[in-house]
Amino acid sequence: MSFISRSVISKTLITSLAASLLSASLCSLANGAVECGDTITSPVILDQDLLCNVTPALTVTGPTGYLDLNGYTLSCDGATVGILVDGFAAIISGGVLQDGFVSNCNTGISVEGSGIHNLFGLNTSGNTSSGIEFVSSNNTLTISNISDNTGTGIIIAGGTNNLFSNDISRNEITGIQVDGSSSIISSNTVSDNTLTGIQINNASSCLISQNTVENNGTQGSNTAGILMELFGQTGNNIVGNTVSGNVDFDLQDDNSAPCENNWIGNSPDATTSGECVTSQ
Repeated sequence: MSFISRSVISKTLITSLAASLLSASLCSLANGAVECGDTITSPVILDQDLLCNVTPALTVTGPTGYLDLNGYTLSCDGATVGILVDGFAAIISGGVLQDGFVSNCNTGISVEGSGIHNLFGLNTSGNTSSGIEFVSSNNTLTISNISDNTGTGIIIAGGTNNLFSNDISRNEITGIQVDGSSSIISSNTVSDNTLTGIQINNASSCLISQNTVENNGTQGSNTAGILMELFGQTGNNIVGNTVSGNVDFDLQDDNSAPCENNWIGNSPDATTSGECVTSQ
């Protein structure tokens, strides 16, 4: 069970890093007249709602770029990307009350560049492709609400991305689509998404732990609470998740023996599909 310890350690280290970055930046945050199409390379607090028709609507470039949405909403009116995160170690916050929104884009937030970006306290809704897409690696999303998007909630394309303590609900496709290996998805609520809650595609060595995954799926659409597609993945650990009420199954692994992934300690009464999946 050593992978659980590594998860807790990783989460603690990442949270500590986020707190350090936040405290270091707060002293220099300043209200700024941010306009559609701007590239942000210094700490800025948004002071108004924005409706943008340029793509990306805003770019935040690290390591010095830090955008605090301050409870305001960035909406797209023809822009395909709401916020492009570029460079490395950029920071985006929803504000003190965690109530900043990115809405009605194709991709709400596209996390690119060299990674190590930190996003927290955000809300996305009404985005047609995804609320957030992690293209680069080694990024972290915490305490955010990625819900009510008309596409997928979160797409993890790059490797070693981390999702902690988020709410990913009521998205019209999948809650979380995992294509990037060595990612950690822990302590999230994933519920009421039209298709699968957490879908693991061609990704290996991921840790999916201690999430609450409920009421996802559509009858007859090959959906599940947590679904591992047939890609021959290896080394994934699906551990200690609370799963219930998902359609067609709570836990599903489409791979056949020899079984190279671990399903351990999930809800004992979960409905399951596949010879490689067990609920406990």
